[in-house]
Amino acid sequence: MIEQNLTFPLFANDKKLNEMHPDLIGDFALDGNSYEVAVWTRHSMDGSRMYHYVIFYDAAQRKAAFKAKTKYTPIGKFKLYEARKRLVTDPDFHSKDPIQLAEILWYASLFVTVRADSDALC
Repeated sequence: MIEQNLTFPLFANDKKLNEMHPDLIGDFALDGNSYEVAVWTRHSMDGSRMYHYVIFYDAAQRKAAFKAKTKYTPIGKFKLYEARKRLVTDPDFHSKDPIQLAEILWYASLFVTVRADSDALC
């Protein structure tokens, strides 16, 4: 089994105007293709746990569909659930099921890092 890691940052969506807009956005490149990521933060029905709903887009196809005013179907969707951390190095959130991207099955983990100065611009 080959193990690969794909790491990329997510940022707060400063253009969020309503609940339909994602809370976090990011992008990355893999095998010469550009991808965009949109993340919505949600809570379980009983309010006891947080999870993230994640959607992946092929950036070029999404832009072409936007210009043509046609519907674009995302290439992947999954949820990241709160992890029961045993070690400091364990992720804060993880996916239960893999997604296929660039012909590889990926499991997702989310590590949350908050800057000491949340007002910093960089």
